[in-house]
Parts: sequence; structure tokens; C-alpha cells
Amino acid sequence: MRVDLATIRNEILSVYDSRRKRDDPIGRYKYTLDGETNLYASLDVVISYAIMGINPNSFNEKYKSEWISYINSYVDNEIKDGRYNGLIPHHSITHANGMVIGALGYLGGKQIYPVKFYDSFNSVIKIETWLENINWPHQWACEFKGGPCMFSMSKYCPSEWINVAINWLTSELDPITGMWKREVTPATEYNPLGGFVHIYPLYELHLKEFPYPNKVIRSVLDLQNSKGNWWPNNELSYLDMDALYAYSAMLRINNTLHDEVIKSTRKYAKYFIDFYQKNKKDIFKNSAMHGLLALVSTFGLLNQLLPNEFYDTVQWTDILSDRRLYQTSLVEV
Repeated sequence: MRVDLATIRNEILSVYDSRRKRDDPIGRYKYTLDGETNLYASLDVVISYAIMGINPNSFNEKYKSEWISYINSYVDNEIKDGRYNGLIPHHSITHANGMVIGALGYLGGKQIYPVKFYDSFNSVIKIETWLENINWPHQWACEFKGGPCMFSMSKYCPSEWINVAINWLTSELDPITGMWKREVTPATEYNPLGGFVHIYPLYELHLKEFPYPNKVIRSVLDLQNSKGNWWPNNELSYLDMDALYAYSAMLRINNTLHDEVIKSTRKYAKYFIDFYQKNKKDIFKNSAMHGLLALVSTFGLLNQLLPNEFYDTVQWTDILSDRRLYQTSLVEV
């Protein structure tokens, strides 16, 4: 199997271009082919650019400035707590915060207001209480990445805060699965993986030791189904991307299960490419922008795990490991 990611990038960029009217200002994209422009469509495109290895310096300052202004036009000027309007279903203001920080960091922009909802976990005392109160059976929806992860990269984050958060999280890992949380029954078998990949970046961002990389890999291997993917439906999904990120991140710690991971990844890659090639027109026509972002990030992770099969002249990244998408201190006010 050989997949030229330069060709994939051109296909994706053509889809994005088709969702933008020629006379529209910079940054405005339709969330669906027949839908309206919104905040998330704009953010999804910016973050896709970062993942696909497009250098932000290839855009002139006027272009970036107009895009930044469009993103910030969604800020809530009534509440003024740093939240952005224009959310998509089942996604919170915290999730949008993480997306905005990622996009503005890439474009070189700044948020309009300080993010006040960090106040619920922004001290050493508060973070332990906040962690204890996560709905752990449904942790996939806990919005850790757009909240504590982003706050941890703020210039206002106390250094001891990071140690307290990491110590609490490490003490609550399930030693059998390597994921969160011990002595908790998850609502679905997929929730621990969905939650894990949004919490684990805190360890990677701050170079903190993680004790169970092989347990995590084993858990992901066990979750993979006979077709090769992880989500039970015959479709592309964020859960599949989550599984690949868990593989990639854990191999950066310990590569003793490297061969098993690569075998599993190749099994998924065959399923993924077969599905993509057979359904490409429908995917491009019917997918919302946020779904296309998952597609881009999945290609990025396959580039990392199988660089000879999924190749390009530039390194692709993903939405969870790319440090440029966590530049809180550069974009905050």
C-alpha cells in the first residue's frame, strides 16, 4: 500500500474551496455543502492546514488578519467571559475554546477577552475537586482538552498546578487498562479511550512520566474489531483517530509492542483506504467540516505510524499531539 498524501491534501483543499464563495471574506466556510458558514467550519479548515503541513507563513499578513477577525467575530460580547458563540451540536464552550486557541495560535492571533471559565479549576485546590467531579463513566464528553489542557499552557498557570493535576490523574489510572478511571464502570466500552486521548496530552505537553503505555496499547488492541476499525458502525470516526493517537503517543514512551501496533495499524489502514476510495464522493459531499477534520487527522496519524505507506515531503501531524495547537500563552489576553 502506497498513499501519496500530497494528492490527499489537494483533494481536501478542493473540498474546502468548494465550501467557500468566491466573493466571501477570508475565513468564511460552509459547515456542510448546502449549509451556512459558521465558526467551526472556519476553525476546522485552519487546524487542517496545520495538520497537513501547510506553513502559516505562506499566507500574507492581511489574509491572516482577516481570518483572525472573522474567528473573533463569534466572541460573546455580552457575557465577555472569553466564550465563543456558533457552537455545533453536542460540543461545549470549552471545546470551542480549545479549537479557537489552536486556530489563533496557527494564524498568529489573540483572543478578545480573558477566559473566565478557567476559574472553576485554575488553582491547586480547585483542580482536584474539578477532577473528582468529572462524570467518569461518560468521560469522553468531559472537555478536558479545551479546559485544563489549554489552561496548563497559560502564562497564568501556577507551576505546582501541573504537578497536582498529574499526580491526581496518575493515582486514579486503572492499572489493568492503563486508562481512567479505576473502580469506575464506563458507560460504554469506548468511553475510556475517548476520554484518555483528551486527558493524556497534559502528560506529553509537560514531559511528565506516564506509567502504563503497554496497558493502553493492549486496551486499544482489544477494542479493535474484525474489520480493522474501532467504531462499531461502518464509517469513519473520531474514535478510530483516537485509537491511532493512543498508539502513536504510547510508542513515543515505549516501543516494546511496536510490531503489534504496526500490524494493527496496517489492518486499519486497509479498511480505511478501501472505505475512503469507495466512498470518497459521498464523504466529500455529505460530511460536516468537523468530520473532515477527523479525516485529515487520521491521515496525519497514519503518516506518523506508517510513513513509508502514507508518505509526503512534509510531516503531517494530528489534532492531539501538535504543540502548535496548544499555544494558550500566545493567544490569551
